[in-house]
Amino acid sequence: MKKLIEGTIDEDAFSIMALFTEDDELAGTVGRARMLISSKDIESAELLLAAALAPLEGTYEDSRSVVWRVFTSYVDRVVYNRLAPDAGKTVLLAPTSYLEALLMHALCLTLLDRHDEAIRAARRACTLAPAGGQAQLALIQCLEAADRSLEAMDELCNLLEHAHDAVGIGLGYYRMAFFQWQLGEVKVAQACYLRALRYMPEAMAVVGPELQVMALQGAERLDDISDPAVDALLEQHGIPLAPTPEIRDIFFEGMSAALDAEVFPVAKSFLIALGAMHRNDVFYGVLRSLEDEPDR
Repeated sequence: MKKLIEGTIDEDAFSIMALFTEDDELAGTVGRARMLISSKDIESAELLLAAALAPLEGTYEDSRSVVWRVFTSYVDRVVYNRLAPDAGKTVLLAPTSYLEALLMHALCLTLLDRHDEAIRAARRACTLAPAGGQAQLALIQCLEAADRSLEAMDELCNLLEHAHDAVGIGLGYYRMAFFQWQLGEVKVAQACYLRALRYMPEAMAVVGPELQVMALQGAERLDDISDPAVDALLEQHGIPLAPTPEIRDIFFEGMSAALDAEVFPVAKSFLIALGAMHRNDVFYGVLRSLEDEPDR
């Protein structure tokens, strides 16, 4: 709106539409950096992102009474509210493009072997987006690249403790399987792979070859490992069983409250997530019943 008032934008319809649909200048920078990364020009992408982030240093910093956060879904926001990590503080929304810029900058720094800087950027992203798994997975990647595997495993356990979507849970167990395999805990790694496939069966094309390698190394046959045995093995090694009871309670209470209040967009978000996690036709049936309801 400021650009329209000042007359600093072309008055043709396409230019005006681009301003409103392409978010902000930082989003444009993220897009250009993504193209540079795809063309393997990591140094240029890092310089571009660093220059864009520098003026924002301190802009979205938390204070005693105010916190800045980014949520990518209604479910993220409800889980964050119920877990109440910042109870009593005012929550303000930072631009999604700021989170994306931090995550992409962390990636660039990792690829340039500037690991301490990458970890700082990823931790900043985790503070900004505590309820989603994207920032946590980025931090885990940065820690792994810096040969800090034990810290990466701790972060994975924290991610699984609060994971609330099928992709986040599946990726969490998939990454944990790799670390356990590296530690020589082959049975635990198998258990993590199997639990990952519970939530992401489409990942079999990737997981399958890794399981075959493990079998060649003398690992136990998968047919001999039951679901209760998988869960017991993970619990024995201190690996959370996601979704945890706390997260399940938040999910069903949130979905019920949204349905009772007829806040259908929120209810749909919960039902889509539940359907993806449990692949239960009941959830999809309820979701279909809401398709013609007004989004209000």
